[in-house]
Amino acid sequence: FKIHAEGNYDLAEAMYDSIMTQLRAPDFNILYGYGSLLVERGRYGIGIALLQTAARIHDQHPGLWVNLGVAFKQLGQEELALNAYEKALALEEGVETLSAIAGFYINRNEAKKAEEFSRRALAIRDHPAAHMHLGLALLEQGRFEEAWPHYEGRWDSADRIKFKRTYASPKWEGKPVKKLVIHGEQGLGDEILY
Repeated sequence: FKIHAEGNYDLAEAMYDSIMTQLRAPDFNILYGYGSLLVERGRYGIGIALLQTAARIHDQHPGLWVNLGVAFKQLGQEELALNAYEKALALEEGVETLSAIAGFYINRNEAKKAEEFSRRALAIRDHPAAHMHLGLALLEQGRFEEAWPHYEGRWDSADRIKFKRTYASPKWEGKPVKKLVIHGEQGLGDEILY
């Protein structure tokens, strides 16, 4: 699990795979870990199968349900995603669960719900994805000044930190300058919209 947590996904996957071939009976921790890794890597179908098998052994683990929710959401199976998130929430009102639910409501014309779940997560502790989701929810509501500081949290979230660009020049703070370098961050729609 340490190798997985450190982000060495190739080695972690090889180790999980090797362990799976040696198991005499299904093991919750291996199924949960391997399934979660595959969901993180975008291999949702196999990840879901492993996580569902893990849930048949032990269905009281909120992280399992959050990861199932993420996978179902990515596959467009929104009802199954929400059901999984609700199971996680019933087990524990944790930051990861609340933040994931906030992310579920982004771009669904339910910005108020996304804001609510983000704020509930942030009331527990600071969390980059919760800040990002709060920023997005506020942007959807047209509350730009309040949104931007929270949206900056996206750069510290685990899935986006690898895309953060670092330059030797200072970051533009909105003041007049002689030269300004602009780079695309996301989709063209966001650049034009905001």
